[in-house]
Amino acid sequence: GDAEQFEVNILAISGPRIMKIIWSVDGIQQEKSALAPDQLDALNILADIFVLRWPETDVRLALPSNSSLHADARTRKIRRNGDTLISVAYDLQDAKGNFYDQLTNHDRRYSLSIYKE
Repeated sequence: GDAEQFEVNILAISGPRIMKIIWSVDGIQQEKSALAPDQLDALNILADIFVLRWPETDVRLALPSNSSLHADARTRKIRRNGDTLISVAYDLQDAKGNFYDQLTNHDRRYSLSIYKE
């Protein structure tokens, strides 16, 4: 669509919002709470969402030459020099029956569970 901004809210497992990212024509803004880990950064989160959501071809084109994407219908892995940097699992289901995708950024040591609305 013609959305003028893209907003991401990141919640801790216990529920409170730890970060809000707004990406608009004015750039990228982030609001971090005191609970947000230091390694959590708006640009990295948006890059992770790109890896998770964008078409496989676009992700492959964006990778540096020493990295590769391995993908199938339920998973994606970004590898560099034999190490997995990012892994994605699609269509997981939690105990309440809600569906989500999970991205683990092994390099930065965090995981994002992205729920579908």
